[in-house]
Amino acid sequence: MKKYPLLVLIVIFIVALTAFPFNAYGQTSGILESTWGVALVIGNAAYTKIKVLKNPVNDAVDIGKAMEGLGWYVLSYTDASLATMKGAVREYATRLKGQKAGFFYYAGHGIQVDGVNYLVPVDADIKLRTEAQDNTMAADFILRAMDEVNVPLKIVVLDACRDNPFEATRGGGTSRGLAVLGRAPTGTVIVYATASNDVSDDGKGRNGIFTEAFLSNLGTPGLEFKEIFDKTGELVRTKTNGAQNPWMNSSYYGKLYLISPVETERSAGARLDAINNELALLEKPQAERAKALAAAKDQAERDRINLESKKASALEAAKKEEAAALERAKILAATRAAEEERNRTAA
Repeated sequence: MKKYPLLVLIVIFIVALTAFPFNAYGQTSGILESTWGVALVIGNAAYTKIKVLKNPVNDAVDIGKAMEGLGWYVLSYTDASLATMKGAVREYATRLKGQKAGFFYYAGHGIQVDGVNYLVPVDADIKLRTEAQDNTMAADFILRAMDEVNVPLKIVVLDACRDNPFEATRGGGTSRGLAVLGRAPTGTVIVYATASNDVSDDGKGRNGIFTEAFLSNLGTPGLEFKEIFDKTGELVRTKTNGAQNPWMNSSYYGKLYLISPVETERSAGARLDAINNELALLEKPQAERAKALAAAKDQAERDRINLESKKASALEAAKKEEAAALERAKILAATRAAEEERNRTAA
């Protein structure tokens, strides 16, 4: 996954805070809590019987790292067989018990047969249309497992809308891409990489078009999940000139923060304290270098001290810039959290 400097994320957060209006908070208790839980991430690319894909493994690895960075416990699988996928769901359901949220991400081949979406394991071999159900895993199998263990919030992200690779399952109730899932349990958020019956781009870089855009917004502090999706969709549409349009279905009506403004304020404050301590520690060596430079008689020694001093000055300037951005982020996060709480109380 691309490593975005903390300063960049903070600047994005500041822009996001000023770009979105304040709304009432949907929960009945608490204030703007970050959403943490268990994530299951699967990326299939090395198919043995059909077209090998380029990016799903990278996509899954990067999404897994991003979710871990957000505080989620992540189960990650790549190039999984059908048995491995089903075993992963069993373990996932076990770990979800007692959690407040579940997150499932899949990248790889996916097919639609008679309006049912199937996620394709790497060992799938389908020669007859009737084999589709037995050689793949239905997408709603994940939802049923999450619902069975009574996890209140269920997030499913499917970057599986590629062309159907199995000739036997094309036509006669089968379309390109995935179908919109039917009735989903309450508290479900389903994100598709593109609109129903359409296909998504596997991408030319490290990640697919959708996942690349999703990753660039996923870790932005303080954004509500629908805001993350809106920014992701806008970016995908722009990059594909409107050819690919991400889609979201939701039966969750509250605010969903992966990193809440409250958490942002807290972490920004802690990081700000750490940076101020680092700046204080940088002052003494700089003063000592100034004395050493004045006493140095050898040009090589003076050059060495000057180089060290320049590097230290550049580091100090970067730390001060980060500290200023953190201070702004902390103030804005506190403002948004307080406004949201007032709106929630009034509602």
